[in-house]
Amino acid sequence: MARRKKNGTGEDAEGTMLEHNSAARADYENSKFAEWYDLDKGIDHARETHLRPLSAARTKLRRDMKADLDMHQEDIKVAYAVYKRRREATEWDDQGEADKVHDSLRELFVNLQAGGQLDFLNAIKPGDEDDDVRPEFLKDKTESRKEEAAQA
Repeated sequence: MARRKKNGTGEDAEGTMLEHNSAARADYENSKFAEWYDLDKGIDHARETHLRPLSAARTKLRRDMKADLDMHQEDIKVAYAVYKRRREATEWDDQGEADKVHDSLRELFVNLQAGGQLDFLNAIKPGDEDDDVRPEFLKDKTESRKEEAAQA
């Protein structure tokens, strides 16, 4: 509600009592604040009954995985991020886009050995010559280093 200037008599320029305007404003605010309070209580209740137990279950699951797999928490998070991306892609309607995600993930981890940690540095190391999927410029550097080592 817009504020109106007083004319010195306790009334605004149109003759409406300002107290009447204040009372309507206060009623409006109280009504909206009551709605807001009820929403906050509902959110708090949902957080307590639904979110908190789910969060606690997720925390326990991650702790169990850390202990059972003897992995660092950060490695578990990376592995989960890959899993989540792959899982979300399988739920997409556009199979072409999902295939792109799967191809990208496969390309990232093609040299990762079974049972190994998620290690991007090891993932780009060459395996057997036939399995080497690195770009040519990386292969060339490895070959030149081998030659330099042989000459030394």
